[in-house]
Amino acid sequence: MQTPSRIAFAVAAITTGALMGTVVPASADDSCPAGALCVWEHANFQGHKGVFYEPQPDLTRQGLDKNISSLKNHDNEDWCLYAGKYYGGADGRALSGRDLPTLGVFDDLTRSLQPCPY
Repeated sequence: MQTPSRIAFAVAAITTGALMGTVVPASADDSCPAGALCVWEHANFQGHKGVFYEPQPDLTRQGLDKNISSLKNHDNEDWCLYAGKYYGGADGRALSGRDLPTLGVFDDLTRSLQPCPY
């Protein structure tokens, strides 16, 4: 059964380099390469950007722990975002191929992320 937070995030998705990932300095760069999940610290793809191809159990080192407000999922898999480090806590799903200029209830909540295991 889906939790309310997972359902809310999936509804939001419909309506609206390597293991460490890459963090890009704040700029107007709203691009996201194919096969990646890209996240930004501010809404509308603004601010510091992280580009991920692999699971991230703790976003602290990238400066994105509880600091993600928009994303683009250009991977061929859905990605799960978690309110806890090491994939714990409430989770939300970023559907493959979706660009989300805002994250609603998941704004500044994400502490870890990975391709969805389910």
